[in-house]
Order: sequence, then structure tokens, then C-alpha cells
Amino acid sequence: MSAALESVSEDHRGMWPLTTTLEQLCRQLGDTDKPRDLELFGLIFDYLDRYVEQVHQPKKQDLLYRAIRRRTSEGDALIAEFESEHAACSGLLAELRDGQRYLADRYPEGIAQFPRQH
Repeated sequence: MSAALESVSEDHRGMWPLTTTLEQLCRQLGDTDKPRDLELFGLIFDYLDRYVEQVHQPKKQDLLYRAIRRRTSEGDALIAEFESEHAACSGLLAELRDGQRYLADRYPEGIAQFPRQH
């Protein structure tokens, strides 16, 4: 199981730079003197969506969750919670995409509305 944990942890470490990039892009939105590549948000969302759905989540299911379930049923509730969180992620990602479109259509005026709208 340690190989499964390491593999999933490696995925998380690999996604971390993308989340910090998104945070940096959000901070830079307030500097309206500089042009913004709002499409970059969408590209990052696309990558994260594909990676999580096609690589990361299947790996967790096939390696980690299966190994835990083979050893004990004590992790079932926690695994169910993780699976529920994963299911909610598609809705969160849709909200982020809506926000990206909102900003693209109303930039820079949309910056002030973005946190309240999305």
C-alpha cells in the first residue's frame, strides 16, 4: 500500500504548481494596467479536469482504495467521503469555468463581482 500512497501523493505534488499558478493569476487580475490572458484559466481547468478524471482518480480507485478495502473495512466511511468530495468537484469546476467566462466577458469590471457571483 505504501507504493499506492506514494503514487497518489506524487499526483498531488504534481497538481500543486497548477493551483498556486491559479492563485497567482487571481491576484494579478486586480492589476488592470497589464493585459490578462483569461484563457489561461480555462486551459488550466481543462488540464486539471482531464488529469483528475483520467489519471488521478482511477489511480486512487485502483491502487489506494482497493488496497485499503482488502485490508480492512474501517476505511470505508472515509473512502465514501473522499468519493463524495470527488463527485462534488465537477460542480466546483463548472463554477470556476462560469467565473472564467464571466470575467472574460466583463473584464476588468467583472473582477469586483467575481467573488460574489462565483
